[in-house]
Amino acid sequence: MIYAQGKPTDVAQIPTSGTIQYTGGAAYVKDGVSYARTSEMNATADFDKKVIDITINEKVNT
Repeated sequence: MIYAQGKPTDVAQIPTSGTIQYTGGAAYVKDGVSYARTSEMNATADFDKKVIDITINEKVNT
């Protein structure tokens, strides 16, 4: 399951071509339990191909 925070975009405002990239954080929850993990998330949406690629990597503090 994926959770996104914020107001949904109106369908008329969703692009039909081009790409957009998001870089930020992600939270980890399993079976209703939240785990204190710091992670980095990168997502690229390709509106021409109708594909979203998402990568989530755990940050390791040294």
